[in-house]
Amino acid sequence: MPNCFDTNLGCSVKQHTFDTNNPEDVRMIQHLYNRLSFGARKMDIDYANGKSIAQVVDNIIDTAMDETQVPIPDKNTFFWADTNAWADPYGSSCEHTPSNPNSIGQILNPCEDPCETNLMGDGGINAVVLYRLQSLGKEWIAGFTGQNSSTANETEIQRDTAKSFKYKLTLFWHNHFVTQRLEHTSIDLFVYYFVLQNNALKNFKQFTTEMSFTPLMMKYLNIVGGTADLPNENYPREMLELFTMGPRHPDTGEANYTESDIKEIARVLTGWESLGHSIVIDDPANILDYYNCFRECTIPQWWIDHYVLGTAPWANPGGNIYPFVIQKHDWDAKSFLGGNIAATTDTNAQHIDTAFGEFTQLHNILFDNRSRSIAHHICAQLYKKYVRHFETFEELEQVQKDFINDLANSFEGNWELAPVLKKIFKSEHFYDPVLRGSQIKSPIEYLVSFYRLASLEHNKDYFSHIRYFEPASIASSIP
Repeated sequence: MPNCFDTNLGCSVKQHTFDTNNPEDVRMIQHLYNRLSFGARKMDIDYANGKSIAQVVDNIIDTAMDETQVPIPDKNTFFWADTNAWADPYGSSCEHTPSNPNSIGQILNPCEDPCETNLMGDGGINAVVLYRLQSLGKEWIAGFTGQNSSTANETEIQRDTAKSFKYKLTLFWHNHFVTQRLEHTSIDLFVYYFVLQNNALKNFKQFTTEMSFTPLMMKYLNIVGGTADLPNENYPREMLELFTMGPRHPDTGEANYTESDIKEIARVLTGWESLGHSIVIDDPANILDYYNCFRECTIPQWWIDHYVLGTAPWANPGGNIYPFVIQKHDWDAKSFLGGNIAATTDTNAQHIDTAFGEFTQLHNILFDNRSRSIAHHICAQLYKKYVRHFETFEELEQVQKDFINDLANSFEGNWELAPVLKKIFKSEHFYDPVLRGSQIKSPIEYLVSFYRLASLEHNKDYFSHIRYFEPASIASSIP
């Protein structure tokens, strides 16, 4: 799109009130809703009429952030498929706490039996697992599409669009913090989905830290299994190159990190063993509480036998507390990205609390010492999603570079995502006519746009068979 952009249009808020009697205004509304949601229905166009751009954008994003209006899907959302008591492994209280561990020193709590298991004895998928996986997919597609009620009032239309916006944003973050459903389980997937929804419009630093600690991500990118003798570099590479800063500084073009940085970060992440096919965490909203209420029936007995009660080299009856194994962690000093983590030589201090302190320091060093690169990388990703896709920064025109820099300048240091999105959707640049229709929709966007614009209702007018949480392999994308 060379020499097409209006160079006078930047990050400034576009001062305009929509008038649907003006065809140009209708096209602007359609452009906004195409990007923000999945298209503008007649009711959406009527809703925007008479409101300023700032009013429409603020109303939708503020409503999406209001959990009383757009609740974060909780455990009740995903366990409706089977209402038998044993289908819900969540307990009502946590009997065992750090100050009151169980008889073997663990913070593991009982739950109803039978628990979710990976496979049935005959090798088939557990029916409860299948129902939960189906309910998650149905909940997501229904959130995309909305209610499509012809009798909805203005508040209901606003809430419906806000939910569709947030669910589309959750899909963006799923593609960003990409992972995959592992085995035939649902609990790990639910926790991951909850973290996506809970952080989609909040603080990106907190989001990244929580995502690093989800059991599904720990297993998918091999934080699990890393030892002092053999640290795994998979997650550090993805975290630096894709999840946070990108490979090069946006201003100087110099490398943001080295192979040494990757190896040192891998050492920080050793010792964590979030295992099991279906680890139940009672409070995923506080996932960084590593004494979270884990359900005993979802912890494999072999873990207890091997790391707590056994006589193997890793066993430590008084020290290993799920999900951490003291002997697997590298307690020596680490140095990366211009920051340092001191060695822990006192064996009495070699404990889950100290290891989590290193985990926290890792993210502090990352966001403090590479803040410019992180801010620019994330704002560029949001620009590609909601304004115009590009493959390389070399192909950008100056107006786009200036726009992304303006976004990054406001994002750097505070890491709040909602203001960045508001700035995009309110900006003069966003409404440049040359940007209309310039994005290529994904298959999901094509399908959901059809459902939404045709006012179809889930499980009445259509039935979803979309497969979620199963990204294409890297090998499949190689020509």
